[in-house]
Amino acid sequence: MNIIRGNIGNIVYLLARNESTLEEVSRVAGSTMIWNQEQHNFDMAPLRSKNQLAQFPLSQALVLRKRKNLFITKYLNYKWYKFKRKHRWK
Repeated sequence: MNIIRGNIGNIVYLLARNESTLEEVSRVAGSTMIWNQEQHNFDMAPLRSKNQLAQFPLSQALVLRKRKNLFITKYLNYKWYKFKRKHRWK
């Protein structure tokens, strides 16, 4: 499984409840530096925390691409897509 993860170029996150999955996506998304006024230095904070990922809306997807910034996109509800009906053989 680690070989597959190491060779993936893009990750599309929709929703997860598994704690290890939330941690991994949060880690891969990266972090930013926030100024801490009390200690007068910068602290590292994740771009998307585990709590934010756990409460991700159903109509959005987080896209992580190698060597590029992450972005959040909206997609249509499944009711708007047209699905091909299965042919019934008689």
